[in-house]
Amino acid sequence: MTALYPENFASELEFDVVLEQVVQHCATEDARSIIRQLKPSSDPKTLTYEWQRTDEILQVFLRGETLPALAVGSGMKTILNRLAINQIVLEEKQIQQIRGLAETYAYIHRYFFNRKDVCPVMYADFAGYQPEPTIVKEIDKIIDERGEVRGNASKALADIRRSLASKRKQADRLFYKVVRSMEADNMLADFRESVKDNRRVLAVIPAYKSRVKGIFHGSSAKHTVLFVEPSSVVEINNDITRLIDDERREIRKILQELCRFLQGYIEPLVAFDKRLVDLDVVRAKAQWAERMGGVIPQVDIHERTIRCKDAFHPVLKQHNDAQGKPTVPLSLELTEEQRIIVISGPNAGGKSIALKTIGLLSLLLQSGIPIPVHPESQWCVFKQIMGDIGDHQSIENELSTYSSRITKMVRFLSASDEHTLLLIDEFGSGSDPDLGSSLAAVCLRDVHASQCLGIITTHFNNIKALASELPGAINAAMAFHRERFSPLYTLRLGSPGSSYTFEVAENVGLSKEIIGRAREGVNASVNAINSLLVELQDEKQRMQSKAEQLEEQVQDMRKRQEAQKKNIAELEEKVEKQRKMNEDQSDVLMWGKRFKQLNDAWVKNPTKDNKPNVGGRFWKMMKEASVKSQVEEEQKQKDEASKASKQLKRLLAQPLKIGDQVKIIDTNLSGVIEEIKNEKYTVKMGLMSTSVGREKLVPVIKRSRTKKKKKDDKS
Repeated sequence: MTALYPENFASELEFDVVLEQVVQHCATEDARSIIRQLKPSSDPKTLTYEWQRTDEILQVFLRGETLPALAVGSGMKTILNRLAINQIVLEEKQIQQIRGLAETYAYIHRYFFNRKDVCPVMYADFAGYQPEPTIVKEIDKIIDERGEVRGNASKALADIRRSLASKRKQADRLFYKVVRSMEADNMLADFRESVKDNRRVLAVIPAYKSRVKGIFHGSSAKHTVLFVEPSSVVEINNDITRLIDDERREIRKILQELCRFLQGYIEPLVAFDKRLVDLDVVRAKAQWAERMGGVIPQVDIHERTIRCKDAFHPVLKQHNDAQGKPTVPLSLELTEEQRIIVISGPNAGGKSIALKTIGLLSLLLQSGIPIPVHPESQWCVFKQIMGDIGDHQSIENELSTYSSRITKMVRFLSASDEHTLLLIDEFGSGSDPDLGSSLAAVCLRDVHASQCLGIITTHFNNIKALASELPGAINAAMAFHRERFSPLYTLRLGSPGSSYTFEVAENVGLSKEIIGRAREGVNASVNAINSLLVELQDEKQRMQSKAEQLEEQVQDMRKRQEAQKKNIAELEEKVEKQRKMNEDQSDVLMWGKRFKQLNDAWVKNPTKDNKPNVGGRFWKMMKEASVKSQVEEEQKQKDEASKASKQLKRLLAQPLKIGDQVKIIDTNLSGVIEEIKNEKYTVKMGLMSTSVGREKLVPVIKRSRTKKKKKDDKS
């Protein structure tokens, strides 16, 4: 289990909010309970198992497939616990739920058996327990699709129900005979009859009470109707009541025997339920990931590296999506050489969100949930995640905000190590700025010495300066558009940022005179540093924009160059085709001319003596044509081999990067590069991976849509 400090830190990162999003995809209450209680783990074996299972189901969804429905009712654990009790008699609906459990498990087992090549881990979960079709068959013998005990479940029950049907017909005949007689005399109320204590009674008008023979069963609320059971049906109704009681006892006996049979399958039934609930949990994680664009990034248990590319805070993204607003992705790196990032910049610029995003995604990943990042992202596993976010003033403990922060800092300094992720928002705030920033600088040195990975946000210039001095620490700033006075929510590594205190104040309406007096009251060196930071950030933003423009121009030039190469190649191909056509036409003319000469020689002298001469010349011509065709075919094969060799050399010379689609030359199998290390390329092919040298790989050539369209048009 991954240690968290403080205890509510996961809630501060909105981990519980995301879990509630995942819960919405669950089909069973047991799965909902498991997800709500998820805790991040740091055990490599457990995490690998969870990542593999979830990724397998996620790939099922991404292929456009679906899983069989989990038709399992609620409270299955309670039902199975009751089934284990000696002499227990479960209700028909509860037994039907057991049937549903066994049948659903059989469907799921068959589903993964048929997909064991692409879902090997999920199949292994179900392979340990085979389905038990006997359970379904035995229940179906006793209980019908309406959840009622069948009439032929036992001979005794069949006899009882036949007698009941016969008695009820007799009772109906006698009862309606009385009804017709009394109705003719207008002795009955409008609704004629009713049921009291499970016995049919007449609705008699009180004035005719003395004329009705039978048993009195009470009256209506206002005494306007009397309920009387006719004496002619009392005896047969007694028989029906006894038969109903016999039926109830026989049904109980049948259900008891069925439960006794099912008790022999308690172990597999419990296993079925556990595996289906586990599947519901995994499916919910995968469905949430599919909706959020989540993936399992590359994870090295032994390497302390986070290469976060195009990450989103899922709660923020869902909020922005609902309002139709874009969410700016986060990209940053935490490595051995860049262990601590100090983020500065204006308020509401995204500093805290950047910090929370890394913390939340780490919690989700270590809980087996895919995270919304680019597939090329890399992550690591932490044994403890600690942080300080927000105002923690406590009335009960009489701790001020600053006291609360110092209490936490004591824990950070004593517990942080190389297995820790440390996240601190507004580092050193809550006290006198000069004294607080001085103490924060000392604490930062000790945090740095602990070898932890950390992200810290601050407004203090001395903290920014210290980050530039410490090896393994780096400044970063949230970009800000000074002309529009709006944050860009983009993190830029390498230099600190200004808080834009005076600029923002002026933009919201504070008078220049007040701002001027405020500037005068600030230490000249502080003003100079702040101005320098603003200028640096503006200059970096201008350079960034210029670099982006240059990159666009370079890309445009490359596209034009590729288009030019393509045009030249197409022209060369056309010229070559025309040359070949000309050669073919020339050959046709030449052979036609020679054949005509032979024909003319025969027409002019069709004698027996001339026949061998013409025939010999014909066979000689055919032999020449055959030799020429053979030479041309050999040359064509040589040209194709040379062309293939040149293309192979060109493909082998092309640079490859992670994420590229490649083909392994020896096996002709295709896959995606997922890692490049020590001149070895790890290629992922579905669920399999292999490591090969560069000389074994060529990039997959994607046929252009234009060529494909032309080919389709021709066909």
